[in-house]
Amino acid sequence: VRIIGAVRSAGVYQLKPGWKFMDAVATAGGLSQKPARVSGRVIRSGGVIKLNVAQAVQQPQSAANIALKVNALIVLHELNPQTIH
Repeated sequence: VRIIGAVRSAGVYQLKPGWKFMDAVATAGGLSQKPARVSGRVIRSGGVIKLNVAQAVQQPQSAANIALKVNALIVLHELNPQTIH
């Protein structure tokens, strides 16, 4: 799994069985901003999945904390304060 953007330690990490989005974020040192200030997506074979980062953080058992697959790319962006509602 590769994770880039709004995390403390972007990089490539070995996918562990059962890993979900928040497991990858934790392994990358956590988010570099508050969850409400981060948007993201997972790119993997089969398409692109938009992430609800704030919900995944607040409710890790929810569907927002998606399961990861081999060769997933997680792209996280810090939102401009003017785009936050």
